[in-house]
Amino acid sequence: MSGVRLAKATIGNKVAVPVEAPERILIVPWGDVKSTSGSFVIDDAAAASIIEVFAATGVDLPVDLEHQTVGGEYSSPDGAAPAVGWITSLEPVPGEGIYAHVEWTERGAGFIHNKEYRYLSPTLLHPVGSKDVRGLHSVGLTNKPAIVGMKAIVNATPKGTSMNERLERAKWFLNLEELATEEEILMKMEEFVAQLRELADATENADNAGVLSALKAKLGKAKADEECRLSVCKAVGLDETTAHAGIVAAVGALKAEPAKKTEPDPTEYVPMAAHTEVADQLKALHAELRTIQSETFLAKGRDKGQISPHSEKQWREKFIADPAQAEKDLTLVPEGTFPKPGRVTAHSSAQPAGGGDGRGSIIAEAKAEYGENQTTLPCSEKEYVDQALSEHSETLLTDQEVSTHSVKV
Repeated sequence: MSGVRLAKATIGNKVAVPVEAPERILIVPWGDVKSTSGSFVIDDAAAASIIEVFAATGVDLPVDLEHQTVGGEYSSPDGAAPAVGWITSLEPVPGEGIYAHVEWTERGAGFIHNKEYRYLSPTLLHPVGSKDVRGLHSVGLTNKPAIVGMKAIVNATPKGTSMNERLERAKWFLNLEELATEEEILMKMEEFVAQLRELADATENADNAGVLSALKAKLGKAKADEECRLSVCKAVGLDETTAHAGIVAAVGALKAEPAKKTEPDPTEYVPMAAHTEVADQLKALHAELRTIQSETFLAKGRDKGQISPHSEKQWREKFIADPAQAEKDLTLVPEGTFPKPGRVTAHSSAQPAGGGDGRGSIIAEAKAEYGENQTTLPCSEKEYVDQALSEHSETLLTDQEVSTHSVKV
């Protein structure tokens, strides 16, 4: 018989028929593998590394009992670690896993035949602190595989197995007593299928395939819901083991909590009072500077005969309001329009007629001078006299003092 190791084992007082201990067995599944000893991944890279390390050793790897060849906590009481089979080659099958070709000892085949051991558990090699699988140390026969969902060595009933043995297997699978009848086995199986149908929320008339399909869909949804729950726990800072009620309460508390206001960094901001004070100081300095500039502007206008004493106030206000416009407007006034400073020759030492009225003397001399030169002066008599009075720090002409002379245009 090809591909099997034949062995005989005694059941009661009978000699059982030869049992097929499969030569080709799956030792580790493909993809993300969940294990009670830590999860890991078997992919193309991991498979290639396992095959490479196996080939480099140049020896067959043992199949032992409960990882006894690993030693330490797995050692047998007497320290012995006999092999019950030898792995002669490895075969990676993407999407399924890594298969081992095993030469079983008679003892090893007997363990499988007698159902003393039903599973395999690989001992994988990886760097300390890493889950990257690099090689295979050995494979152990065990009844408590660390890999979640690990397939049994023999899933199907071996050819030539008697009905009695099949019933025994069914009793074991359904957790029934050894004396259970066939009717009890069937009832237990129907009960089992009904439980699966209920778990899958399948209809009563759904066949086994329909029940299995519905159950897979429900498990898939449960997995997605669990991933969502874990994401919410992480987002709100809860432990992953927090129950549904705890998550709902935490989310509700977050919704009820008012939005936190971010307090400004005092080192990055200036108090409003200080800001206002600086702004006022700048405004005052600006006004002072503008006043100084206006005096320079007026002096330049007077020197060029473009600004008369009585119009200084208007020109000053115009310049403070808009210096550029004032400069532009001044260019429209011809130079020499008004007497320049020092043009009037009258001075305070002159003696007025009828008394020592210096102001009257200044007025009289200015009027006389204007009368002599009015044909050449581009201003009125009042403006001419006001200029003379201003140069002697006297008050300007009043309305009663204004002569009847018309303004020169």
